[in-house]
Amino acid sequence: MNLPTSFQAAKRELCGAAAGLAQEETARFVALFPLAVGNVAVNNGRSVYALGELQENVGALLRNVLRAAGEQQALVLDRQTGDCWIAPRDLALQFVRAAGTN
Repeated sequence: MNLPTSFQAAKRELCGAAAGLAQEETARFVALFPLAVGNVAVNNGRSVYALGELQENVGALLRNVLRAAGEQQALVLDRQTGDCWIAPRDLALQFVRAAGTN
């Protein structure tokens, strides 16, 4: 699999937290990004939905990491391997949409 060069590998702790957030998802790749305080959006390439209120430590972890990486960032999770990457939100969404059609 060829990832865009702008995708940066994320720490395993963050990947594990993200995998827990997307455990009900069936798509291999999902993009997660923070919305309002305590809320995270999941994009599976076909639809976008909010998870609602999260456990404070998980929501805060995701928000803090993505905020440090830049305002318009998302976390791309490979649910098959457990790997994840921080990427510009627009490229992350393009990637999961393309992966969902293959």
